[in-house]
Amino acid sequence: MGIYEIGDKLGEKISLSKISSLKWDKGYAFKPGTPREKIYNTVGYKFYRITESDDVSQVVLMDGDKVVFYSGWGDNLKPYTMDFENVDFKDEVLTILPDKSDYFKIGRGEKNPITDRHAIKLTYLND
Repeated sequence: MGIYEIGDKLGEKISLSKISSLKWDKGYAFKPGTPREKIYNTVGYKFYRITESDDVSQVVLMDGDKVVFYSGWGDNLKPYTMDFENVDFKDEVLTILPDKSDYFKIGRGEKNPITDRHAIKLTYLND
């Protein structure tokens, strides 16, 4: 099952590793406002030219020591978003492990004004 195929499963709990075709073994979600250098230090090296944002959680998925995915999740033009509002970040970071701490509830996000379709909103589950 892919990210684009879960829109009809509103309210269900899913594992991010089960809907992603990426191979990853560790992920990080960074609290909005986390400095760029903190993200680089957590990941282990400078990758891309990432932005700093006071209103967006940034997510990095790793495969070993390599970044395989990076995104800031605040853009309502994306087909999906991630919500980490109720997360207790430790030192501005949440570590996400496949099949252990990668669970989200599927919901309906904001409507994209260009496509006139609602985004899929993935809300992180602490349990």
